[in-house]
Amino acid sequence: MREASNDNNNNHSNASSSPPPPPPQALLERLKDYGQEDAFAFWDQLSADQQNFLVQEIEV
Repeated sequence: MREASNDNNNNHSNASSSPPPPPPQALLERLKDYGQEDAFAFWDQLSADQQNFLVQEIEV
């Protein structure tokens, strides 16, 4: 149980120590052309996997 607790603490500290990268600028500009830049409104609240999924879905 102690290891799981330490893992959670490590994940939390890593998440708070470095902010997620911003959405790809080219994709953001393309969405702005259509008034859809709100698609990234909650970008900072997404995990890295969720961010990647969102970008892939929009690029299709």
